Amino acid sequence: MASVFRILATQNLFHLDDREPDAELPEQTLESRERNLKNLVFEFEHEFPMFDRYQFDFPALGRASTQTRIVLAGGSGREDSTHRSAAAVAHQLASTFVEFPGRHLGYVTHPKAFAQQLHVLLSEE
Repeated sequence: MASVFRILATQNLFHLDDREPDAELPEQTLESRERNLKNLVFEFEHEFPMFDRYQFDFPALGRASTQTRIVLAGGSGREDSTHRSAAAVAHQLASTFVEFPGRHLGYVTHPKAFAQQLHVLLSEE
């Protein structure tokens, strides 16, 4: 697993270079790096293993609520598996699918555009 972490550490997973010109990124401290590493370890140990075992019951989810459901994804990450998964879930639930600026951390990398998109979305409801 250490080799996987080394590979991931060299990659720009969150595409933080794709951001609004004046977007300030959170300061990376030793504490935040350690927290991020612990989160990554947790993902590999607990979250990723369930992905191929869990099956959504889409009919039950569809009946569970009459509230409007909106599924979001980062518009800059259309090739990302998370984007494709979000689009598929929205389709299965017959829900609205909305792309927001950026990728996974669009609220950090594109705060103005993200806030504007959120304001528009919430104003429609």
